[in-house]
Amino acid sequence: FTTDTSTPGHFTDYNHNDCKDLINCRPYPKEGICPVNSSYHAWANVRCRMYCGFCIVGTPPSSCVDKISNCYEYDADLCTNPLYRLFREDNCQLFCGLCKIAVSTPPPSCTDKISNCNEYDADLCTNPLYRLFREDNCKRFCGLCKTAATIPSTTPSTPVPTTTMLIPFKPPTTIAVERCTEWDNWVNLHTPDASGDSEPIAEVKKHSHICINPMKIECRTATGSTADDLGQIISCDLWSGLQCDNMHQFDPNGCADYKVRLGCLKQTSECTPCVDRSWSPWVDERNPTTYALGDKEKSGLEYQKASGFCSGGTIHKVKCWSTDIGAFHYSTGEVMKCTPIDGVVCNNADNFPMTCTNYKIRYQCTCNVTTILPPISRRDNEEEGIFLL
Repeated sequence: FTTDTSTPGHFTDYNHNDCKDLINCRPYPKEGICPVNSSYHAWANVRCRMYCGFCIVGTPPSSCVDKISNCYEYDADLCTNPLYRLFREDNCQLFCGLCKIAVSTPPPSCTDKISNCNEYDADLCTNPLYRLFREDNCKRFCGLCKTAATIPSTTPSTPVPTTTMLIPFKPPTTIAVERCTEWDNWVNLHTPDASGDSEPIAEVKKHSHICINPMKIECRTATGSTADDLGQIISCDLWSGLQCDNMHQFDPNGCADYKVRLGCLKQTSECTPCVDRSWSPWVDERNPTTYALGDKEKSGLEYQKASGFCSGGTIHKVKCWSTDIGAFHYSTGEVMKCTPIDGVVCNNADNFPMTCTNYKIRYQCTCNVTTILPPISRRDNEEEGIFLL
């Protein structure tokens, strides 16, 4: 972290113990804004605490407070990135859910909120996709009632990321999450060998053209069947990709040939909020070793179209960082451009006899609507605030 030592600007301090939503959060899908690995988690942790289930039961100890009032302004992975552990534990304990809090509230009565739980799909009580729905609506029907003696006396020290509440109606009911999922192309890089079949997530991402930050993954056989259809045991997740081991299969022929595709959140006004003054991740797609003319990164408009970032908004500011020198562009002494219109443009010819260093860039969004962030008074240049590089 690099801290601005000048006089700090004014920050509006939200009371994170006040469990309420500051805006109408329901138009935003939970899988898009609530999970800790979402780029909108910090935004939701301020405005949609009740909707996302971020509320803390009980009273936190007096020692568990945020030392700074603007934790929500930092990068979305402030609460999860191992690089920032010491910073968040020292400055943003309450915001990141690191407080251990005694629960004094008695457990709620165990009833079904709806009367027709028996009319839903047969796997209502077992399918992991319907966990939130059954826990909220069909506790008694699904046998989820617990006695007071089994209720834990403390809440987890870290908030559990919420997942999409998929409602298990039979067709033709449309599930909201499917409307907001954009699927990439199928990837099948490996065929089964003596040990099985695999599609490592890193390789799948390299061959996916739409999803930069996938939120879903689907694994099927090359012919379109599911592992359940064939009675095969596989692992299929966003952490490792597809893994099928012959030793775990009942079929003497071993694993089938599997393909994988990634699903990401559609960048539309219906599915994703435009977060004013939010920053994109750092982007470094080209470098002077592979780009003969020097270095070049996308303009703001090109990045919007390619990534879906800042949907409904405008890229109005960028930051450019030389990874070779370890400094912002204006400190490198190179002749180059770093603007929302140009992106990064550094030509070797303009810096002869030296060649351009490698740059990465990030983009800041301005929403074309009334701002939803508290007013902030700061120096509006690359030296402002605290950077998580």
